[in-house]
Amino acid sequence: MTSRPITMEEFKNIVQAIMDGGYNFRPNPTIALLCQMQASCGLRINDCLRVRLKDIYKSEDNHYRIKVKEQKTGKWRDTIFYADLYFKLSEYCIEHGRKKDEPIFNLTSRAVSKYLKKVTEYLDLDGVGTHSFRKLYATEIFKNSDLLTVSMALMHSNINTTVRYLAKNPRLDSVLEECGSKLLNIEVTNK
Repeated sequence: MTSRPITMEEFKNIVQAIMDGGYNFRPNPTIALLCQMQASCGLRINDCLRVRLKDIYKSEDNHYRIKVKEQKTGKWRDTIFYADLYFKLSEYCIEHGRKKDEPIFNLTSRAVSKYLKKVTEYLDLDGVGTHSFRKLYATEIFKNSDLLTVSMALMHSNINTTVRYLAKNPRLDSVLEECGSKLLNIEVTNK
C-alpha cells in the first residue's frame, strides 16, 4: 500500500487516538512519541527505530541536531532536531532504562504498522501508513519554502520523488497552475 500524506488535523487525531486507545487497541504513548518524532524530522520509520540518544547532539551554534545513516540509501543525514523532542526522548529513555548507545524504541516497523492500521481504521482514515508522517513533514516544509528545499530536507536524489510526495498538495497545484499560466500567456510580437 502506498501511504498518502496526512493533514495536520489528521496527525493530531492519530496521536490523540494512540494516547487514548480505542475499542480494538490500547493506549500506546511509545508509538505516539515515535510518530511525533517521524513527523518532526522526516525520517523513515526504520531509521527512527534505529536512532539512539547519542545520535542527537548540540551543535556549535547551540541547536540540537540528529546525525543518522539512512538505512534505505546509505546516506548520512545531519539535520536540525527539536530541543523539546530531544527532552521528551531523554525522559523516555530514563523511564524505560534505555542507554544512550541503545536504540530508543524497542519496536519493529511491522508492529508499528499493525498498530497504526488499527488506529486509522478506528478513525476511518484510508491510505495512512508510517510513511504518511514523512509526507506530512514534506508538506509542512513546502508550505513555507520551495520544492528544492523539500527535496533537500528529505535527501531525495531525484526531485521527481519529491513531486510524488506532494502530488495531491493544493499549494503545488496552484504553483504549477500559476507557472503554466505565465508560460502560456507570454506576449509574442510578430515581426
